[in-house]
Amino acid sequence: MTGRPATAIPTEPGTRPRKGITPRRDPLLTVILTWTTLLTGILFWLPLVRSLVEGDEYQWGLAPGIGGRGTGGAFGGLVLGTLYAFALLVLGRRGARQPFHWLLLAFHLPLAVAVFRAAATSPEDFRFEGASLGVDVPLVVIGPALFGLFALLAVVWVGRDLLRRERRRLAPWRWTRANRVRLAIFVVLIPIEAYLLRGALGSTREIAGVLVTVTQWFFLNRALNARSVAAFESAVEAAEPVGAPSSSP
Repeated sequence: MTGRPATAIPTEPGTRPRKGITPRRDPLLTVILTWTTLLTGILFWLPLVRSLVEGDEYQWGLAPGIGGRGTGGAFGGLVLGTLYAFALLVLGRRGARQPFHWLLLAFHLPLAVAVFRAAATSPEDFRFEGASLGVDVPLVVIGPALFGLFALLAVVWVGRDLLRRERRRLAPWRWTRANRVRLAIFVVLIPIEAYLLRGALGSTREIAGVLVTVTQWFFLNRALNARSVAAFESAVEAAEPVGAPSSSP
């Protein structure tokens, strides 16, 4: 019997691959996307939501000189950052096709450089301060180690994936039951977080609001996940050369 080998298709837990298709996972990409989702949720989504809910009572900052109160100051940069993160994660979760590779590197590499620079120039001031959560953690050691690690993992994944030279297109999004549930949870959490975030600074109510908001970002991104057999079949088949021989019994 001659023909092309079975195509490897990523699947979600509980899905059954079609005959001739072997499920394939990419654990490294999954780890990178999980970290990126957490990071963008804290850097962009959380301050965006808090600015809209709390107004001028909430002061935020992305970097020295980039910040404001509520929707004032550099709020436009916060919106653009959120849209960038959204596009990055959509591409990553729906086939990881170009320009995902370059968007991933453009996010993690400058961030790692900024962390290393902050740790080297201002070690005493380089710390994570969360007034709402009541935490004050020095980052001079763990910061460069953690951000450097994930920047390196991003470089490794991009290099490995480019060497494979796989042809892909954006995997179509499916209105599955799981995605409907995730989107429903995302919507239900909107009034809940709006109520919780108006609690007093450092109160249990406000802390719960912060955790709910970050969790909401995860549900939104999980709802965008197209890693099902049906979605990736169409992406792979569309990328196959015209006239390629198919296997026959």
